[in-house]
Amino acid sequence: MKNPRLKRNSTDGFTLIELLVVIVMIGVLFSIALPSWVSFLNNRRVGSARDEILQTLRQTQAEAVRTRREKTVSFNTTVNPPQITGFEGQPTPLGNGKFTANMIGLQITPTAATSIIFRSTGALNLANPSNLPVTITVSAPANGNSKSCVIIETLLGSMRSVNKGDPGCS
Repeated sequence: MKNPRLKRNSTDGFTLIELLVVIVMIGVLFSIALPSWVSFLNNRRVGSARDEILQTLRQTQAEAVRTRREKTVSFNTTVNPPQITGFEGQPTPLGNGKFTANMIGLQITPTAATSIIFRSTGALNLANPSNLPVTITVSAPANGNSKSCVIIETLLGSMRSVNKGDPGCS
């Protein structure tokens, strides 16, 4: 007696039309998901760069207090990707080389604040205190819609990070 499962029928499998329908459905789903995925990646890049800036500012402020000497954080927005120089004195591209050209942008307001100096007390050393708050805006892509900010609010050097749409970050 023969097993009916072993019998092959020439109608088994998928038709060309069925395969094309599945491929079209996958393409439609991909086109729906792609913008959300790009937005997610840009938000992660912005958050990573913002956190790096905030960490460098706080480390430099702490180092100024620890060594009882002025310490400076400098930003170079003319290179792509932008660079940050902390108390170590070594310029580092934002993202430690993970970001390529035009992937991330940096804007500092007021524009004269490309260097931020912390006194030995941890307070800011500003020539003009009316320049406060200093806002460092990170965007992805370079002039894109995903934005986040680091805000230095007072002469004492208090800092906070905010996202686009929150007060102080536009």
